[in-house]
Amino acid sequence: MKVHNDTPDHVTESSYRMFLVDTPLVSVPPSGDGRVPPCGFGSFHQQYVVDGKLIAVGVIDILPKCLSSKYLFWDPDFAFLSLGKYSALQEVGWVKENQVHCPSLQYYYLGYYIHSCSKMRYKAAYRPSELLCPLRYQWVPFNIARPLLDRKPYVVLSDHALLQDGESLPPQTAENAIEVQQNDNGDEDTNDVLIDDSEEMIEPESESSDDESGPETSGQTLENCDVGDILIGLKDPV
Repeated sequence: MKVHNDTPDHVTESSYRMFLVDTPLVSVPPSGDGRVPPCGFGSFHQQYVVDGKLIAVGVIDILPKCLSSKYLFWDPDFAFLSLGKYSALQEVGWVKENQVHCPSLQYYYLGYYIHSCSKMRYKAAYRPSELLCPLRYQWVPFNIARPLLDRKPYVVLSDHALLQDGESLPPQTAENAIEVQQNDNGDEDTNDVLIDDSEEMIEPESESSDDESGPETSGQTLENCDVGDILIGLKDPV
């Protein structure tokens, strides 16, 4: 309600659960053999507490190769602490610390990036970083991608990387031009959602849905299998 000007009747437990609790990830318990970190793989809430008071919650996915930062909501009374930046640094530190237990953990993932959206520019502040070209699924260093994105709203990020490798580029067509959305006044970014004194959580309008049922969180665990090949578990359609 503080950030998105939602009315009280829009804030419901079911929408919170669908948005920030339910997950398609299959829980994988710690294995003790260096393949899984001590907390296991899956979806988690990281709680930030000061003097017994909950001031922020980070919603994260822990996968075999990365920690994916999905969302952060925080108490507006503690905005002066820049909790979005603090939580990002804590999450980066977590990846470094847990490489000892799980060497496959190498990356910190901040999700989608829109170059023209001021609310997402903070993601480019963490370096070194890369953007994924959605056409060829190649990772491109941000320092290479940035001047391309500065010049025009439609760009194939991996073109520059291919030229550097001496490869010829495919013909430019409407099908292989990737649109960079012009959304400077768009939805709030993930680190802009707050939690008030009563610890009531808010679902952004951009994430709202008429279907309040949502997928249920899977409590299934998998053993004696290659966790590197396990990313998500899909429920059978109802």
